[in-house]
Formats: sequence, C-alpha cells, structure tokens
Amino acid sequence: MFKKRPLKIQVSGCSGVAIICFLALLIILLGVTIPFFSFLGLSTLLEKFNLINLDYYSHWYQNFLYFGWLLILILALVFIIDLLALFIMASFNLDYSPMINLLSTMLQFAISTIVYFLVYGSLFHRIDLTWLGASITMAILYLIISTFTTSSIAGPTPDEE
Repeated sequence: MFKKRPLKIQVSGCSGVAIICFLALLIILLGVTIPFFSFLGLSTLLEKFNLINLDYYSHWYQNFLYFGWLLILILALVFIIDLLALFIMASFNLDYSPMINLLSTMLQFAISTIVYFLVYGSLFHRIDLTWLGASITMAILYLIISTFTTSSIAGPTPDEE
C-alpha cells in the first residue's frame, strides 16, 4: 500500500544556508535567553527592583516542588476562573463579541491577581511580593496559561445564519 520512497527536499544553496543560519541563531538565542526569561529569570528581575523577595531552599528539588506546586495552583486558579466566566456568560445568554471577550479577560485577570496576592501570598511564606510584583507575575503567568486553556463561547456558524 505504501511505497518506500526516499524523502527528497530540494533546497538551493543560498536558501539552505539561510535556513541553517536561522536555525543556529534560534538555538543560540534560546540557549542564552531561557535562563533569563524563565520563572527563575523573572523572579531575579523582580527581585532586582524589590517587587518580590524569594527565600529559596537549600536543595534544588525542594525549590522545584515548592514553586512547581505554586504554578500548579495558579493553573488551577486560572482554569476555575475561566470556567466560571464561561458559565456566567452562558447563563446571561451573552452574544460572543470581542468586547465581551476583552472585558471577561480583564475581569478574570483582576480576580486572579487579587486571589494570587491575598491567598497564595499568605499560603506560600517564602514568597513576599508587592501588588505591582504580583500583578506583573500574574500577568505573565496568566498570559502563558490562558494561551493553552483559552475557551470561549462559540457564536453561530455561517451555515446556521
């Protein structure tokens, strides 16, 4: 049924070199920027401006479990708030529009930041944050998490109209 054919990719010399250079540059940039822009890099940057103060454990696995548990709780918080927003929007029979989506996202972000600062700040004693630090941290984490958990009320399809 399937014939074994060799895969042939034809790339000219100039474009092939450009692709290889681009991939090499991308790998180098990722290798350089991931330590600076990951959660550790974010916390280091926020500590530099006195927006957050983290008290680390002596072993890496304790830090991994502690901050990993925090990130899992933030994921659960964003998911629950997103689900509640969908139920509220469905119960009021709101038509989906970009304005409603924007208002919902802004309200979800505000609620998430308040819960993150008040509840998680008191539960996780090794993290001391300011409101601005909590807002920046929650904004970045909320954008990352909501990218993977985004759901919305689907409007009518063109066939239904």
